[in-house]
Amino acid sequence: MEEIVQYVLDRLINREAKTLTLSSKENLSDSKKNRHYYINNKHLVIKDIGLILLKKIIEIDESDDVVSFIYQALDYDCQVTLQLSFNAPFLMDLKWLIDSPFTFLNYQKREYKCLNKSFITYSDVALLDSTIILVLFDQQRLTMLAREKLEQENIEFLERGRCE
Repeated sequence: MEEIVQYVLDRLINREAKTLTLSSKENLSDSKKNRHYYINNKHLVIKDIGLILLKKIIEIDESDDVVSFIYQALDYDCQVTLQLSFNAPFLMDLKWLIDSPFTFLNYQKREYKCLNKSFITYSDVALLDSTIILVLFDQQRLTMLAREKLEQENIEFLERGRCE
């Protein structure tokens, strides 16, 4: 019995460290193969996510094999990252960046980050690094100190209609 427990623990520990990267253009309809992906990889990165596919993901259109694959991955407690094939986060509803169970990357593999606050302060941006792109809603404001910290650390931030 102890050997079985040790085996399961080893599998879980190995799974935590594994990441699988797939393209949304691949055939993801094989449920047996997909289960193997979910069980053996904690992190899944899905590349080539276009606007039409993103709309289907947001609407949870599981008639699409990719959307079905992505939501089944969540059932297996996978962390799913969607790498967008476009570089315009304002083409999507920014509230989706906050409320979504997914991490979003641009095509250069830089993470989009949104904060659910009206005023973004120094303490909100202090731990961000230069791989993050901070996306601001129209009504959000940066304090002067937060703006200085972003500029000092060369952290890109986007405001609707203007890039800094």
